[in-house]
Amino acid sequence: MRTAEEIIKDIDNVDTMMIKGCYQAGRGDIDTISLRKQRESLENELCLARSVLVASNDELDIYEQKKYKEHYIYYVVLHDTTSIVGFVYANYGDGPHVIGNVGYEIYRKYRGNGYTKKALELLCDVFLDRGMEMSIIVIHPGNIASVKTTEGFGGVLVKKSSTDYGTNVYNVDIRQKVLKRQAVK
Repeated sequence: MRTAEEIIKDIDNVDTMMIKGCYQAGRGDIDTISLRKQRESLENELCLARSVLVASNDELDIYEQKKYKEHYIYYVVLHDTTSIVGFVYANYGDGPHVIGNVGYEIYRKYRGNGYTKKALELLCDVFLDRGMEMSIIVIHPGNIASVKTTEGFGGVLVKKSSTDYGTNVYNVDIRQKVLKRQAVK
């Protein structure tokens, strides 16, 4: 992977070309749409260059970006690319038995591929290494796709909302998931 400085230099070059393209509008010699797509790709690459690869398989790579003391964002990336398909958010609490809050989003054009569950499975070891033995996932009851993903990941409903506008709370026993996976190996 290239350094952040190299990527920033390329972003500056694309920006220069875009500015030039705006002044030459209508002549057609500079394709600003392609430049915007190139800039987006470079921004993804820069984001990943500033992050750390923490988990990977033949389909996905997971990069960690420390945001605050106990709050992390994990980028979900197509393996060996800079295509960010979404992210997983984790908030690690304090204490001997950390219960973490996990959230996730896969961008619309990448949905339906099971990336959320696969990313969560990849992150189990990372979660456990950070001390998270149990995860809490809070979901709006109408978000059927997220409910299915969480239940497929091992989420157990522990608190059901009494209204359509509330949230359901699921627990996932991270420690047991890792132990079961290790026993299968």
